[in-house]
Amino acid sequence: MTATAAPPILVDQLARIIDRERVLTRPIDRIAYASDASFYRLIPRAVVLTRSIEEVRALFRVSHEHRIPLTFRAAGTSLSGQAVTDGILAEVAKHWRRVAVEENGKRVRVQPGVIGAHVNQVLKAYCAKMGPDPASINACMMGGILANNSSGMCCGVVQNAYHTLHSLAFVLPSGTVIDTADPEADRIFREKEPRLNQGLLDLRREILASPLLAERIRSKYKMKNTTGYSLNAFLDFEKPVEIMRNLLIGSEGTLAFIAEAVLNTVPDLPVKYTGLLLFPTVHAACAAIAPLRDAGAKALELMDRASLRSVQDQPGIPPSFKILPESAAALLAEFQDADEAQRSSLEIEAREAVGGLQLLEPARFTHDPDEQALLWKIRQGLYPSVGAVRSGEPR
Repeated sequence: MTATAAPPILVDQLARIIDRERVLTRPIDRIAYASDASFYRLIPRAVVLTRSIEEVRALFRVSHEHRIPLTFRAAGTSLSGQAVTDGILAEVAKHWRRVAVEENGKRVRVQPGVIGAHVNQVLKAYCAKMGPDPASINACMMGGILANNSSGMCCGVVQNAYHTLHSLAFVLPSGTVIDTADPEADRIFREKEPRLNQGLLDLRREILASPLLAERIRSKYKMKNTTGYSLNAFLDFEKPVEIMRNLLIGSEGTLAFIAEAVLNTVPDLPVKYTGLLLFPTVHAACAAIAPLRDAGAKALELMDRASLRSVQDQPGIPPSFKILPESAAALLAEFQDADEAQRSSLEIEAREAVGGLQLLEPARFTHDPDEQALLWKIRQGLYPSVGAVRSGEPR
């Protein structure tokens, strides 16, 4: 692969708007940022370690002037390649790490370089957590969690990044900065971005004019759906600035730079009863999701045979994984409650829920935190296992 370096004129311009030591142009630095957790490899012309919104605005100007793509990167943990570019790579992991709890734990304010698990660690004292809980939460950062509309293992649809979002501060490619928490945000957006404002209104009007299309969108977003833009924003909100705010969730960095977000938190239920259910087929596992959900399960994670195979050789994994039939699948199910006195009720709910299911072996649930951690490790281990397959590294 040819590694095209940034021309001197571009380097000089970057160094005028950002401290030279934070503009990385050596081949070793550029190659270090050429890969993320995906299969892809693109060598950036320059890597910029950004610190402020003003620097981001200046980078957008440089990008336009030189017609060079600008890509933002936080942890780079995505398996889909959003964090690599052959243009300018703006790194936001080192200097965008602010996290602040607000309203006694009801909300949390984050910048894109904060690791997801750190946010939950800060919220733990308030018996709260953020809704999104991706499997890579110990490594991924809030910029990616928001830009990918992460849902993860327990939040389902209603507690993902889209639905727990309270407000965003973002920078448009034009340089316009909008904080949607500002009471004047709608006016500012309308005055500074009239074409974008009108375009969003026109799209909303077009969707509403087609009942069939509107219903299709509503149906699609009642389930987990993080592919493409969050078109449900056109139905969920009326003001263009609010539509734009939620379109950014899941936009994978293509519409604007997310500088800060305020999320509504969710309760962190301390009482847990966890089990791994093995099914003869994926269809049998999927058929069990609705009854388990209706019985009160707070987390349901589906794993097919290929997923189980990717972790079957790891320490602590049940030996039976190695002899499962090729058609097998599993559900990781967890019942939760805030009250310790309800622990026995969780057992009854789980027992009744699995009584009529088609299982390969009897369901085994546990209250033991260490055993629960091992079960969750099976699910969380899928992420590094899939990433390791990319390079043939041992799992």
